[in-house]
Amino acid sequence: MIGIKTTNNLPLLLENALRKSDIENMGLDLRDIEGGSVSKEEKIKRVAIQFEEVLINTLLKETFKEEEEREGEEEGLPLHTGSLNDLRQMFLSQYIADNGGLGYREIIQQQIKDHYFPSPSPTLMENISNPVPGPISSDYGWRKDPIDGLTRFHTGVDFEIPTNTPVKSFMEGKVTFSGWEKGYGYLVEITHPNGMVSRYGHNGELKVKEGDHVDSGAVIALSGSSGRSTGPHLHFELRKGEFSLNPVKMIDRLNPLNPGLLAKNSV
Repeated sequence: MIGIKTTNNLPLLLENALRKSDIENMGLDLRDIEGGSVSKEEKIKRVAIQFEEVLINTLLKETFKEEEEREGEEEGLPLHTGSLNDLRQMFLSQYIADNGGLGYREIIQQQIKDHYFPSPSPTLMENISNPVPGPISSDYGWRKDPIDGLTRFHTGVDFEIPTNTPVKSFMEGKVTFSGWEKGYGYLVEITHPNGMVSRYGHNGELKVKEGDHVDSGAVIALSGSSGRSTGPHLHFELRKGEFSLNPVKMIDRLNPLNPGLLAKNSV
């Protein structure tokens, strides 16, 4: 009988599990959380099962590693490593997760809701700005990459705008990055009071520096075509923790008094 060691430090274990997992695959259900025939609650439940499976697999690896080391020391045998062990851990993790898990599922589901889908703050609802006047030329989600033609997940929305268009912060916050970032070109990143992070990429000129506090609607950059870009545009991205969020749907949720703030600019 294998005894799985558990711990009360669940948040740390979850973070370690997430860092060791394939974030892109783990996030697929969360990316289209508002769409399709499956309810939001069911999708969060499915992702919680995936999270717990990764957590169980992490615990099993440590458990099997200790058992193998003991067997090797007692019997003078080489350690049992390789793909067979990995396969055993994978199937056992999936079986345990699908059959009730370790009793953490409800906690994980609540953590997903709290960390990745925060309730809007009333003080923020009336103070959200459009980053640029518009229109959206490339939506959030799977698309054919305009440079190499491969299918990739687009983690934000692109606005088709002329060079030197003022780029504005969509919400108040603190500038946590302002500079060159591979792929994004000249990038501004702002962390907001509700824990979300917004990114504004491919700029031609930056108007803020790291550590600055900016209000909603403050000019933070001038648009351009820096980095991995085919022409002048703004890449606007929202993130919560490890996951990107659909900016159009998230802003509608945060700003119910002015629905369609971004969507109405779509081409």
